[in-house]
Amino acid sequence: MRCRAAPAIAMCLALWVPLAGAAAPAQPEISLEPAGMADPHTVRLAVSAAGPAEAGPLSMSVAVPPGTAVAELPLARMPKRFPMMLDLARGAVSVGGIRIGAFAPVPPPSDNIRVEVAVTVRDGTGAATARAAVDLLLPTVIVPGYRNESTFVPDPILAAMERAGYQSAGPAPTVFWAAYGSAPLSIGGEAEEIGRYLRRVVRPAVYASRVNVVGYSVGGVVARWALAEDAADWRGLVNRLVLVGVPDEGLVVAYLADRMLPGMPLTGWAHGPLVRDLYPAFPYWRARPGQPWSFPPGGAGTTLARLNRIPLPGAIRVYVIYGDDPRTDGMGFDTVVGITGALPGGELSWGAGDGLVLAASAQGLPIHGGPGDPALTHNLVCRVDAGPIYHTHLLRAAVPRIAGMLRDRWEPFGLGTPPSSSDVRGRSTGPGGTPAGTGCS
Repeated sequence: MRCRAAPAIAMCLALWVPLAGAAAPAQPEISLEPAGMADPHTVRLAVSAAGPAEAGPLSMSVAVPPGTAVAELPLARMPKRFPMMLDLARGAVSVGGIRIGAFAPVPPPSDNIRVEVAVTVRDGTGAATARAAVDLLLPTVIVPGYRNESTFVPDPILAAMERAGYQSAGPAPTVFWAAYGSAPLSIGGEAEEIGRYLRRVVRPAVYASRVNVVGYSVGGVVARWALAEDAADWRGLVNRLVLVGVPDEGLVVAYLADRMLPGMPLTGWAHGPLVRDLYPAFPYWRARPGQPWSFPPGGAGTTLARLNRIPLPGAIRVYVIYGDDPRTDGMGFDTVVGITGALPGGELSWGAGDGLVLAASAQGLPIHGGPGDPALTHNLVCRVDAGPIYHTHLLRAAVPRIAGMLRDRWEPFGLGTPPSSSDVRGRSTGPGGTPAGTGCS
């Protein structure tokens, strides 16, 4: 049986919510609580209203600013507490499946939005109003790193994002784990997979005109390639791009692993197209100490050099989070920055990084006289130094920072100014010599 008239709403809702047994108040009372999302564009609110029995009929009106009163509902014989739905796409207010009012529809948002609601109850003695604000976070797609399809466990990351207000499941998910087949594919092939995931999974599940993207490790390079190639219209779709431990200028260890003999460590992943795509775009080899840095024969990072020449869309706000632990006196993470001499007997030199990705590479800064990454730095809002955190732990440790960046226009996290120089440990610093990561604009 279907309820078709406002008086019938009370009968339908009475089946759901028991009538309150408390004594009626002397004045009207109203409370309003956000109760979640019924679907990607419908806000569910919990309304509690009551008035003194002797004061006459109780009525309710709803306002969704900047509008005025948009709904009227007689509350006679209604349960004290009942759900109310706001369909943002249709601009409809409904109770018990019955439309009771309308407001101006909210178009698919391009950023985080806040929906404010005011509900007023009236009787013969007076009126009372309750207000609530519902924050709708822009959907965020996490693109994980190498071998994510077999070694990554996304649950802790998604749980941390949920603690920050996102939802990974249910009728209105706002955070997505974009798994892809990394082992057999090139960066271009991985970007195509991410584009298909966006079309197949993300876009049908959200009510938004844009999304945020968090790229971790190789996943950040994949996300940037998808932007460069406009996979699934990414160039017009991405609002913020957060890059966490991303080898924007490549990995020296990729060249080392690719040239290792069979049976040596790391050779399980060392001879596919991905590893060659990650050859450094900065000079990292020299024949002997004191000579200028250059590229070994056949070892230039042409893929990343090409990527770094393609400008990012101007509207995208880019944030960088990186690990920073220099190897000094034999201590610290072994992050390779260069090779001196011929392999396999060449001598390795070390730089500040997270054990795999150089801090300078993650930030797009010049290394050994190389050009850096102008495409990254042009859109950069800030760089955040996560400190001495190893690469495989960086994404999980960075989630609180990521959550702040994704809310940058709501809750400026006041981290100062972007870095512009280096301190004695090789870390980027701001104008006052403060280590990077204490500064964001």
